[in-house]
Amino acid sequence: MSIKKINQTGPFEWSRTLPQNLAASDKWLFANAIDISCNEISITIGQNIIVDTIQGIAINNFTEIVEESLVVPKHFSSYQSIKFIGKSWIKFLKDRTYLSSHPYLLIHDAACTNYGHWMTDAVSRLYYARDLIDSHKILLPAIYRNQQYRLESLIPFGVKEDNIVYVDSPVVMIKDFAMPSFMGPCFVNPKDEIVREIRERYHRFYNISRPQQGTRLYISRAGASYRKVVNESQVIDLLIGKGFTVVYPEQLSFEEQVRAFAAASIVVGLTGAAFNNMMFMYSGCPVVEFRLENDNHNLHYFSYASSHELPYYYLSCSSDATDRTFANFFVDLDSLDSTVEIALACI
Repeated sequence: MSIKKINQTGPFEWSRTLPQNLAASDKWLFANAIDISCNEISITIGQNIIVDTIQGIAINNFTEIVEESLVVPKHFSSYQSIKFIGKSWIKFLKDRTYLSSHPYLLIHDAACTNYGHWMTDAVSRLYYARDLIDSHKILLPAIYRNQQYRLESLIPFGVKEDNIVYVDSPVVMIKDFAMPSFMGPCFVNPKDEIVREIRERYHRFYNISRPQQGTRLYISRAGASYRKVVNESQVIDLLIGKGFTVVYPEQLSFEEQVRAFAAASIVVGLTGAAFNNMMFMYSGCPVVEFRLENDNHNLHYFSYASSHELPYYYLSCSSDATDRTFANFFVDLDSLDSTVEIALACI
């Protein structure tokens, strides 16, 4: 059966607010994310769809990759191959798991293995398809079962534990299938109105109101296995002297993270998954991101701050590697001091 799209929106565009402390020589770093043209948003439905449950990749008519299920659509040709589709069929035939008792909703993708991509991608896709929550089961891989934040992040949208079906099989066939498309040109750049509505949903669910005097937070990655601040003890000493509190997000429950960041008047930290918690902050509260110097690719947090109407400041940092993912950052303390002071002045 051929697939079709429902609930389609038209194409849309956005322009990002420039960093508050943008140096003229650094304009090129952010140029790729200033003005963006986006394709329409829709929900794809179909029958007897093959799904790679780990990567969230869908195959229609036994031979056609559903492009909307790819994290990066330009990689379509890599997946639309005999090798990938053939392996998927072999995996399916091994278990022959056919899900036919309920309609199923697919909201995750290959990047959703960590907290950051789950919150920016899967949650926004669920929100767009929220009218299907009561009629559909949400399909997730079994490896997500014991990661409590996933369920907790969906409960504010009316999802109950029995709405979720965890599957062990790496590839399944779904009789009645629905999948919302990504909310923007990149899986970590949802449409502005959608992210703000999501923020309001969490605030209402947890009965959160804007604090009269917010806290000042520094996000530590001390507990992470990679990408750390080499001179973090000095960074922390400087920030504590300015009234900051150090937060270790991985030690907090999901609700505690929502409340901590909703109560923040400013957040400072190194680029990483926990920085996505800016989605809970109130508009007008500044964020300061430690960025790898000369990095003009990792623009998510700059773009995400603009989506939430958060004044964005950046601090270019040297590192011990060129790969941002695994590099450890060195923060210049004088630059940190002056940047934070400028950001604090706008509170």
